Order: sequence, then structure tokens, then C-alpha cells
Amino acid sequence: MSRIATLAAIGTLAITASSLASPPSTSYIFPSGARRGTTVKVIVGGHYLHESCPFELVGPGVTGSGKLVRAERTVYFEGPRIPMPASQAGESYPKDQLGSITVAEDARLGHRYYHVSTSQGVAAGRIFVVGHLPEIVEQEIDGRPIPTAVTLPVTINGRIFPREDVDVWTFVGKKGQSYICAVNASRIGSPLDSRLEVVGPDRRRIAESTDDFGSDSFLRFTAPADGTYQVRIHDIKFGGLQHYVYRLTISDGPWVRQTYPLGVQRGATTAVRLIGQRVPAKAVPIEVAAGAAATIGRTLNLDSGRTNIFSVAVSDHGNVLEVPGNDTPQAAQAVSLPIVVNGRIESVGDRDHWSFEAKKDAVYVMDLHAARLRSPLDATVTILNADGKKVSGGDDSKSSTDPTFNFKVPADGRYTVVVSEQLAGRGGEDFLYRLEIAPPVTGKPGFQLKLTGDSLAITRGAESKYKVNVERRGGFNEEIALSLENLPAGVTVTGGKIPKGKNVVELKLKATGDAKVVAQRVRVIGKAKIGETETKSTAVLVPATVHDFPRDSLLTVIAVPTPFKFKGIFESRFGQQGSTFYRHYSIIRNGFKGPFVATTADIQGRHLQGVTADPMVVPAGVDEFDFRIKLPPWLEVGRTSRTEMLLIGVVTDKDGTRHKVSFTSNDQSDQTVVLATSGVVGVDTSVSSIVAGPGKVVEMPFAVSRGSGADGEALVELIVPIHIRGVSATPVKLAAGKTSGILKIRFAGKGAGPFNQPLLIRARIPDSRGHDLVGETGIEVVAE
Repeated sequence: MSRIATLAAIGTLAITASSLASPPSTSYIFPSGARRGTTVKVIVGGHYLHESCPFELVGPGVTGSGKLVRAERTVYFEGPRIPMPASQAGESYPKDQLGSITVAEDARLGHRYYHVSTSQGVAAGRIFVVGHLPEIVEQEIDGRPIPTAVTLPVTINGRIFPREDVDVWTFVGKKGQSYICAVNASRIGSPLDSRLEVVGPDRRRIAESTDDFGSDSFLRFTAPADGTYQVRIHDIKFGGLQHYVYRLTISDGPWVRQTYPLGVQRGATTAVRLIGQRVPAKAVPIEVAAGAAATIGRTLNLDSGRTNIFSVAVSDHGNVLEVPGNDTPQAAQAVSLPIVVNGRIESVGDRDHWSFEAKKDAVYVMDLHAARLRSPLDATVTILNADGKKVSGGDDSKSSTDPTFNFKVPADGRYTVVVSEQLAGRGGEDFLYRLEIAPPVTGKPGFQLKLTGDSLAITRGAESKYKVNVERRGGFNEEIALSLENLPAGVTVTGGKIPKGKNVVELKLKATGDAKVVAQRVRVIGKAKIGETETKSTAVLVPATVHDFPRDSLLTVIAVPTPFKFKGIFESRFGQQGSTFYRHYSIIRNGFKGPFVATTADIQGRHLQGVTADPMVVPAGVDEFDFRIKLPPWLEVGRTSRTEMLLIGVVTDKDGTRHKVSFTSNDQSDQTVVLATSGVVGVDTSVSSIVAGPGKVVEMPFAVSRGSGADGEALVELIVPIHIRGVSATPVKLAAGKTSGILKIRFAGKGAGPFNQPLLIRARIPDSRGHDLVGETGIEVVAE
């Protein structure tokens, strides 16, 4: 039986493949991680996820609630008014979706990925972190920062929100104790460019950090005295929004910054010395499997506790450590190739020399690791012949400041490799390097398929494209046949082979118009004949960092197209501060006859500047309506506001399955464009601040100014921020035409506060259509 999408109880409705939709996406998960052996409630900031959506985690040792449900209230703080041109940038307004995640006691530390999907698509996976330290979640409040005490060691899950937010965390430190403060934000997909600052008991700055792990901050300091220390974190440009999430670890426990040597041998046990905080003075063994990747992550359980995950390089060759005194060609340390030499540029002007014998025309790859393993060394490598003449060398490679180049031996003889810092005035104990000198690796013939994304949406009746890459090894150059396992029914694939000599193919996947809406994990399998043997490879997403693990499937969703859309005629009209503004729209139903819900789009072409809209129902059969938005009373006069609308409807398959679908447009003619003018309602008070006291009642005289159309009854009320406790006032009604009154503000006998932002006194007067005209003013509260 055909399963062409239909509107419930209406009959058959044809949906064209070219219809537009609002696909789901996410911008954050909060908290962005959890400790092993715990279950946490999470908020996922989503776009177009509607009342609920499937929720899936990928990776061992974690399970999700299976579904996210829309929160009754999305936590949102407006923050400071944004000046031009920043206010002209696009901005998203994710809705809070609630779920939970359980982390097993034995879960491997590192990253997992979560996905959400709807009937209109699937969101790309985002990172959720599994940690081992105690964790807390910031209880977010608006207003000026209030210090929050924590007990170490701890990983804090916080958000820099709204703009200009500064979070302040405090702990009791001991004189002479070492502490680390490490931010994990940009590495988990947050836009936060963090700055850390530590302030001591005497209110003086002790340490600060901006960029360390990319734009993530890190610092280590020794406490100069007993007392309370503050750790302050904010965005370097004082940005901040819902998705500016971070994980801040503050610890006096073990923390590995580097190892010496920086790498180990594949298939062997290597002794390395840990460099960092509260680590043993003696070397510790690290065992690595024969098939280990070129860079791996390790965490060790020491006597002082478990370490963080740290990186070590891996190669097939043995390690040689620098012997002091190899500072000249005559004192060069002799080695036999292939080899990995390890050393440090321990002082300004230090130059390490390594010598080896080589035969003419032999080729060696000189591959130095320093910056790639978090060493500050900006290395240069020079090769000298027996006469001391330079015959080769290199500094920066294409992707790093670490030099990597091929050296073809010009003649039999002895050669010396010189490693040094290329910038003047630099050197130190942590200027470590690892230089591998070995012939080029060819390896056995083979191949590895690589995915280019972790999700794919295929719209009914339409075609989607997906690229698969291949890494060829050992001279293998033949055709590779591809197949897709667990592909949803009704989907056909073309382009299912990678031609001989090619390293990429674009698959074309098409769904029938009646394909069942499902979300399935699909694997891409490649087969090729190498010699007389058929070889198979499953495509993987290669781990981006040592915190990741290989993923071998992509979440594939059959999506429903949106049949309807709306249109507006371009207009730009004046709108008053604090008023309700009306914008006329026409609906192009394309056969859809059901009702709609109209609201603001989750993703906007411009910052909304405080504009909001209550969801409104457009009845079945209605083709034209007036959309309502609320202009805030503080909207800057003379500014242009642009708001994009979202139209939501429900289509139903013949089997009764309902699909919520939506449409939005960023076309200028479809936007609600308002030029802000002065409001017609204002509130004035005789004072701008009051003093709070236990059980105190403060009488606040006020005056309401009324402009044209604001003649009706006024309601004047106290608006208390949600986090401030113990403050109330009975609303005051002013009869039509009246302009003054007294608001009695009452403070509880105890526990009132915290008073870190103003209270608002707001006046509301209905307009001719019964919607509010609003004016307000702020009152600061000072505790006795």
C-alpha cells in the first residue's frame, strides 16, 4: 500500500521533494560531561526539536534517556543591550530539551557523542565528556557574579551566559600547595574563548591564562599563603550565550602535562618520566599494543590518584634519550638508524647534535614532534655533512610548526642532525622534542575507508549526497566496491564504487515518496581484491583527538518534506517600544488544510534585541493572518528590528504516524521589519535604589506616563528576577487616566536576596486590540 504523506482525516496530500523544512540541530549539552558511575540530568539546546525528540548516545559505557522533552521554561538571560554592528549578526535561540545520561562505573574516560533527530532530519553529533573527578553543575543566575565555593578536586560544568558574564569560583588553598586550573570548552565545540584569572586571599592576581589548549585556558600556580582563592573565568571578548558551555577542572591532585620521552615504541613497554603536578619522580612504564595509532591517549592510576588523559606519540622504532653535552658537532651523540631521538632545548641558545652513518641515495623521513605534543619548542632541524656543511634542513611543515621533510643522502658518510629553537631568547626544561629518523613507510597493500560525517538525512522523494574517502596503502590502487549495511527501506544508492586510482566517491541516496520515517545506523563497507585475497574495510570516522574513539556508522534518517510555506510583502514600519506589533502574512498551503502554530524561528538572521512572540494558532482553512511580536520597552530608538517567523503543522501517514513539520524563511520580504520609536507608556520613581532589611516594607511612589492609545486601566507590578528570594509586592491597579500610585515592596524576615541585579517596576496598559503596552524602570536593592 502506498504511504504517501497525508494530512490526518483530510485525505491524500502530495508533497513535493522541493518543499523546504527546518531541520533539527543542537548547539550545546549542559552539563557537558559527567563522572563515571553517575546519572545526570541534562539540558540539550536544540533548534526545531518541538515537544520531544529521540536522543541517542554513541560510545561504550554511556546510555541516554532515549528521548528529550521540551522544558516548560528555557533558561535565557537577555544581558546587556548589543550595539551595532554586532546586533546585525545572526543568532540562534535554542530551546531547552530535558533528558538524562547514565555513565557506567568502568566507562573509559574521554568523549562520547550524542544525536537528536526528528521527522525532518538529524543533527550532527556533539561531544559529551566522561570524567573521573567529582563534578558540580553551575546553578545559573542572572546579574552580577556571585562567588561560589567548591571543594577540590572538582570539575565544574558552567556557562558564560549572558554576554559579559564572569563566573567566580572559590576554594580554600594551602600555602606551598600546587594547583592546576584547566578549561575544556573549544575542544568540546563551545565558542567560548576563555580567560582564567586566579586571585589570592589578599585580592591580588596570582596567575592568568588565555590560550593554551588552542583557545582553552590552563594555568598552574603554587599558593603563597593559606586562605580563600578565587578562580574567575570569562570570554576574552566578553561574549556569552546559552551555548558558551565549559568544563573547568581545579585540582591539587595528579596532572600530567608532558612525558619524557614524548613518545613510546609500538608493541613494547617504554619507561617515561611524567612531567606535571603530583607525579612520581621515577619513570613509569607505558605498554602499547602492536597496532596502536600514531598518537594515543593515556591515563594512569598513581599513588596520588588518577591522572588526566595525556598524549604520547607512537612509532615502530626504539627511543634514545639525549645525553648531556651533545652541544657541538664534535660532541654529537651517535645513533644507528632507524631511530627516534629524544631531547630538550633546555636553555637559550642550546643546540642538540645527533650523528649517524648513511649510504648514498638512501632516503630518510625526518619527522619531529614538539608542538603537536604540547611542547613550546618551535624547532628547526639542520643536517650537516662530515665537513660541517649544511646539506638539508627544515622548520615548519604545512600543518604545524614541527618540521617534517625527506632527506636523500648525497654521499656515503657521517651526518649530523642539529635540533634547535628557531626563535631568539627561547628555551627551557619543557622545550621537549622527539625526532624520528627512518626510511619512508610503504607497508602492505591495503585500504581504509573514512566517513566524512556522522549523520545523514534523506528527504522523501529527494536525493542526498554523501562523500566517502579512502586511504590507500602499500601501493594499492584498484577499484573498491561499496555496500551500505542497514540502509532504510525505500532508499536506493548510486555511485557505489571508488574507481581505480581515486580517493573519494560521492554516493547519491534517494528515498521513495512513501519511505517509512526511521532513524537507523548505517555502515559503509568496502571490498576489493588484493592479490588473490578479497579484503574488506568498514568506513570509520577517524578520532579527532586522543579523547575520541573510532565510530563506524552514520545515523541515517528518512525525513518528511514540508508542504506549506508563507509569504509576506516587504514592508518596514514604525513600532513603539513596549508595544505589540502586527505583521500580515499569506499562507501557501499546497493542499495542506490543517491548523498551524506561528512563533519566532529558533535560528534568526539577526539578534532579536529582546523581541518575543507568544505562539499563536492559525485555524484550519485560514490562508491569511496577522503575526504578533512584542517589542521590549528598552528597544533602542532608531534601530531596525528584523524577526523571522516559524510556521508549524502536522502531517500524518496513512498508517497513522504523525509528523510535526515546519517552515521558516530568511528572505527580507518574509521578515517582520520594525523601525523602533519611543514607547507610549513610561514608569518613573522618585528614587533609583532602596535599602532592604528583614521584614521591612518600602513604599515606592511611582508615576506612569501615558501617550496616545494608553488611556485604559494600568496594572503596575514588581518583577523580581527568578533567583532573588524573599521580595514581593501586591500589584497596583490604576484607573483609566490615573498616573500615580504607591507600590509597597515587602522583604522577608530572613533569607531575602541575593540582590545582584535590579528589580523591575512594570506598567501594563491594554491597546485597542487588548494586547499590552508596556513601560518599566529598574530599582537597585542594597542590603542593610
